[in-house]
Amino acid sequence: VNVENYAEWIELVANFTIQSLNSWQWAAGSVYYLLALWSRLVTSMPYLKGDSPSLLETNVPKIVHAYLTSRLDCVRAVLQNGMAEDPLDNEGELQDQLESLPHLFRFQYDKTCALVCSMMDPIAKSFQDWSTGQPPGQDARQLAVLEGQLTWLVYITGAVIRGRLSTSSSETMEALDGDLSARVFRLLGVMENGLHQQRFRERSRQRLDLAVLSFFQSFRRVYVGETVMHSSKVYARLGESLPGIRDHLAVLNVIMKTIANNLRAYGECDALIDNSLSLFQDSAVDDEPAAHRAYHSECLAAAPQL
Repeated sequence: VNVENYAEWIELVANFTIQSLNSWQWAAGSVYYLLALWSRLVTSMPYLKGDSPSLLETNVPKIVHAYLTSRLDCVRAVLQNGMAEDPLDNEGELQDQLESLPHLFRFQYDKTCALVCSMMDPIAKSFQDWSTGQPPGQDARQLAVLEGQLTWLVYITGAVIRGRLSTSSSETMEALDGDLSARVFRLLGVMENGLHQQRFRERSRQRLDLAVLSFFQSFRRVYVGETVMHSSKVYARLGESLPGIRDHLAVLNVIMKTIANNLRAYGECDALIDNSLSLFQDSAVDDEPAAHRAYHSECLAAAPQL
C-alpha cells in the first residue's frame, strides 16, 4: 500500500469489479477472479506494514453490496428475458464464487450480516405470503423470482458460515452466524407449508432445496460434530429465534427430516437425490441419539421408492 499510485489503482479495481458484477450477463467468467483478488487482498491485511491506509475498509463493503444486489437482480432478469442459462445452474462458476466470499463477507462481519439480513427478511416475508396462495395483484412468476433470490441468499449464507473454518472468529461472530442461520432454518419451515408443498416439480424450487442442502453441509462442518464446542454462541442465538433448535442434536434432526422429505418428493431429480444422500452419509455417526437414528431409518425407508 506504500507503492506509488496505490490509492488510484485500488479505486480503479473496485470500480471495475462493481461494473463487472453488475454486467453479469457478459462478465460471468471474470467474477471469480475478481472476487478471488479481493479475498487475497483482505487476507493480506495482517501483513501490511507502514501507516498508509489500505482503503479496503471503504472498498470491500462496496464489493459485497454489489455482489448481493447483482445476484438478486439477475434472478428477475433471467425469468423476464427468458435467458437460456441461469447462473445458478452453472455449478462450477457458482462454487468458485462461493469459495471466494467468506473473507470478504467476514471482513466487517457485523455490517455485512446486517446487510444480508436487510435483504433477506423482506424477500422471506413475501415468500411466506405465498403460502396461502397467490397474493392479489401478484404475477404468478413472482414466486419463482422469490425462490431464485432466496436460493442465492441461502447459498451465500452457507458459504459465509463455512468461512469460520478458514478465518478468525469470536463469540460475536458466532452470534452473527446464528443470526444468519436462524433465517435459513425459519425459511425451511415456510417451505414445508401451503402452496410451497406443491412446487416440487418447479426448477426454481428445486434450486432452492439444493441451496438448503449446501447450507446444511456448511453448518454441519462448522457447528456439528464431536470436536465442536456445543456451547457456541451460534446455538444461543438460534435458541433465541427458534426455541426448537438449541443444540447440534436438534439441527441434526432437522437435517434428517429434510433429507427424508427430499427422498420422498424428488424421485425424478437426480441432483437433489444425490446431494441429499451425500448429506445423509456425511451426517451419519456411530453414537447417534435415538431421534437421529429414527430419521436415519426414515431416510433409508424412503430410498427404495426412488
